[in-house]
Amino acid sequence: MKKFSYLSAYIFLMAIPSVVILAFVYRAIDIKALLLVILASFFIGGVFDIWATRHGEKDKFYVWEYNKKTTLNKSVLGMEIEDITLFLLLTPIFIIAVWEAAKMLISTYNISIVPLMIGGVVFILICYLLVFNLTRPKGKRKKKSRRK
Repeated sequence: MKKFSYLSAYIFLMAIPSVVILAFVYRAIDIKALLLVILASFFIGGVFDIWATRHGEKDKFYVWEYNKKTTLNKSVLGMEIEDITLFLLLTPIFIIAVWEAAKMLISTYNISIVPLMIGGVVFILICYLLVFNLTRPKGKRKKKSRRK
């Protein structure tokens, strides 16, 4: 299950919430503008991702690397497939959907920003705990020692 932790984190933290939020705010989103943001994110973020992952730990520009134990271990130009498909494509969709939902809740229902922020933080913490518990390796069971 640890192999899918990176993938499941994106699914639980961004994909599912994006679909749910988009169900309520899709009318408020300009599809052409969203596609431009996705393309810009994909190309700018993709170039930075490729650059960042090509540097090793000994390089002074080392930024990050992927853990082969937590990813599907399929990459394109050094970027994991999950990062390309989920991070670069889902992040702009998620951010714009949350932005439009917050605007709608604040303007239409006169809801304060404070409960939205607290609810968002609680939701993220619950999702992280869920992903952590789902992908945590099973502990080694202690064997009972038998004395003769």
